[in-house]
Amino acid sequence: MANHQPLFSLVPMNERAHEVVRLERNRDWRVKDREDKLVLCIGHLISRSGNATTLVTLGRDERNDIFVDSAQVANLQCSFEFNPDTYFVMFYDRSRAMTSKIHGRMCHPFQQGRPRKVLVHPGFNEFIGFGGENADSIQFRLRWHRDPNPNLADTIVNLNSELASPRVTQVRSIEPERSLIRWLNLGCLGSGSYGEVFQAINADDGNLMAVKIMRQRGNSQEREMWKARWMREVKILSEARHLHIVEYIGAQGWDGEKVSIFMGLKEGTLTSFVERELPLPRLGLSDIVFNHMLQAIDFLATRNIVHRDIKPDNILYVRQTDRYLFQLGDFGLSTRVVAEANPQGTPIYIAPELLQRGEVTHKADVWSLFITMIWISGNQQFRSLGDGYGKSLERTLEILSECTLSEPEYFERFRGMERINPQGRPSAAQLLLRYYGGEGLTTPRDQIPPLNL
Repeated sequence: MANHQPLFSLVPMNERAHEVVRLERNRDWRVKDREDKLVLCIGHLISRSGNATTLVTLGRDERNDIFVDSAQVANLQCSFEFNPDTYFVMFYDRSRAMTSKIHGRMCHPFQQGRPRKVLVHPGFNEFIGFGGENADSIQFRLRWHRDPNPNLADTIVNLNSELASPRVTQVRSIEPERSLIRWLNLGCLGSGSYGEVFQAINADDGNLMAVKIMRQRGNSQEREMWKARWMREVKILSEARHLHIVEYIGAQGWDGEKVSIFMGLKEGTLTSFVERELPLPRLGLSDIVFNHMLQAIDFLATRNIVHRDIKPDNILYVRQTDRYLFQLGDFGLSTRVVAEANPQGTPIYIAPELLQRGEVTHKADVWSLFITMIWISGNQQFRSLGDGYGKSLERTLEILSECTLSEPEYFERFRGMERINPQGRPSAAQLLLRYYGGEGLTTPRDQIPPLNL
């Protein structure tokens, strides 16, 4: 039964493949290409398998979509299937004898110890073979007719943050690699002093990722310093599994010149959300972001982790069916609770106690979230501060106070977050309990002191 326009064709590369194409049982899949040659078109018919994600099955059993009349081929030899989350196409070896293979100029073939599935994509893993001792009795080349993921071009990304896909991928160890993450580069998203960020597809599961590649530069002491920082970032991320914290996939390359950190891919940042879209009133947007970020900060606080760089560029979002999900990303400056640390980050978002080299606690993240809430309001006085460079702390605090007084209704629920003394500043847990009835709390309720504003 006709379904869609063809996604790709299987072009026969040897005589046995031509025989498969010419079989009368495969006539519904057979077409003539632009060169008047017979090929098998994939994607325009619904598979007989009954699986909604299966494009086509091939094998000796007549119940397959494409019948292969060969004793060297398994009853169910192989299949092409969609990743249900990203719609990229995967090639599966379904034979018990593992007699399917994939090859090409750019290729990540099947490997022992990995599931027998691999990404196929224009220019990547273009040739398949199956049947026989060397899995080459029947050979086809994939010729693509259209983008396997038409929505990919609509993906909006931020160039300076870790980004994530809607699907959480299993966390991998940061210990020496047992199984390297294999990936297809879809292009550079941005670069900085640390290295580059690439958009990528995981070649072994078809999920989208952001790959942050840091190059070790400088003398040996500097290289060890950066490596220690990246290790700290990865360790914190690997422990921070929470709905409102960007997903960590894995890291590798610690013994080489380049370290790769794999994150998921999101649609954009809070900055791009406000500047490009803003489908929500600012009051409604601030309520959602406030709630989601309080949950993230509270979770981190229970693990003695301070993000230290909360700002619109580091808050990511993804559309869900009828709502938006915001997540905290970029843990490059994150640290454990410590007595003091050098102030780092964008000055306007840095808590006063950090500027004065005071104790680093999760209350600093509460301050940064308060400044982010002012940013969402669009207050012109606040925008006049820019990034905060060149302004004294006293003048900055004066302007922030004027901002809160100018819109009392908007800033009511943020009251107390602006306190200079972190001991008097409310915690994320206290704010969640007061304004959201404790929804999303990680801190046990009996450990949350009363909030007096």
